Amino acid sequence: MAQDQSAQGTGISVPVLCKFWSEDGVWNGIAEDLAVAAFGNTFDEAVANTREAIASHLEAIIDSGQGDEVVRHLQARARD
Repeated sequence: MAQDQSAQGTGISVPVLCKFWSEDGVWNGIAEDLAVAAFGNTFDEAVANTREAIASHLEAIIDSGQGDEVVRHLQARARD
């Protein structure tokens, strides 16, 4: 289970561009610069599910030792 940021002693905010759209009665969400997609029955549910998927994905990236590289990439994309 993921540790709370305060328990880890560090926290960082990184911008992630997400897009949402409705199709066939379901709301879809994707994170443009990450391999993350989610859906929900409502827009709010899709946003929450996408947020959770992004957090899990970033946790796996950090655990693999590639966190710094991905954060730099996301920060650079935000400046573009």
